[in-house]
Parts: sequence; C-alpha cells; structure tokens
Amino acid sequence: MQFEEIGNMSGKTLMLLPGTCCDWQTNFGTVIDRLSEKYHLICVNYDGFDGSDCIFPDMITVTEKIEKYMRSWY
Repeated sequence: MQFEEIGNMSGKTLMLLPGTCCDWQTNFGTVIDRLSEKYHLICVNYDGFDGSDCIFPDMITVTEKIEKYMRSWY
C-alpha cells in the first residue's frame, strides 16, 4: 500500500481514498492541483494498484493498514 503526502502541509489534512479497482490518480487527477493549494493531502493507493507486485487482499486488510498509518500520526 502506498501513501503519498502532497500539497499545503500547513493546511487541514484530507485523506483521499480511491474507489476499488483504481488508483488515486485516476479518481482525483482532475482536482488534485486545486486541492493541494489549500490542503495537506494523503493520497492512498491500495495493494495491487500501487505499482507493486502485490495483489489486492480484501477491504478488512486494507482498512487495517489505513488505520495503522493514521495511528502513526500520534
């Protein structure tokens, strides 16, 4: 799983979670520039859609990885 942080690091944080079977670039590519002007963006690509050889496991596993990433902020 890939987490890419971009944008205004002093702005409020938005986590962009793509729909399944695609990457964040496909879902948010047309709005990412405007959002990144105001917000700190965390863009997520799930296993299997992150350029690695991993396959998409299941939504429970994906959710646990996202929660683990979020807990690392504190």
